[in-house]
Amino acid sequence: MARIEKKAQVSVEYLLITVFALIIITAIFVFALTSSDQNIKARQISESLDNLTKTSDLVYAMGQNNVLFTQAFWPNEVKEIGIVYECRTAVELPGCGGGTVELVCGAEGTCCNPQACECNLPGNCKTDLDCIKYSAIKVQTTLFGPNNEYLYPSRAKLCIQQNSEYFLAKGVKYGIKIGWTDTGMVELEAD
Repeated sequence: MARIEKKAQVSVEYLLITVFALIIITAIFVFALTSSDQNIKARQISESLDNLTKTSDLVYAMGQNNVLFTQAFWPNEVKEIGIVYECRTAVELPGCGGGTVELVCGAEGTCCNPQACECNLPGNCKTDLDCIKYSAIKVQTTLFGPNNEYLYPSRAKLCIQQNSEYFLAKGVKYGIKIGWTDTGMVELEAD
């Protein structure tokens, strides 16, 4: 009888060890899967922004009347997109006021013409695009926390034609047309 109890105890111990090991393996697997998913989404955002800025710089370098196309894919964690302008100072170009201005492309309008966005650009940046030193695309996500930001600078004076809901079509790979505007800015427009 003691021998049967000992065998039963050993069997229960093996069973408990196996269950414990399976729980640990499952937890590691779930963590790895979640981490992998976040890394894939972060890479998708980075690749989309990289494509946009490199293509914009190429269109800017080629000059007016040139248009190129690229693709973008935005995961659901992308919350908003905007343009950041860094303005030249009066020392760099007389008449400019310097400073940094962020235009968040909202659902109500375009981020293409600084005057249309009703932004108060410092100095003459509002009326003179020569005062813009550089611009950058800024994307805000909730991927790794509440307020993660990606900022990709460009030599081109960028603008986004559509409202953010149209430009940030999530979960779909789509084409983006990049070309010059009449105002001398490089426009990003969802195709």
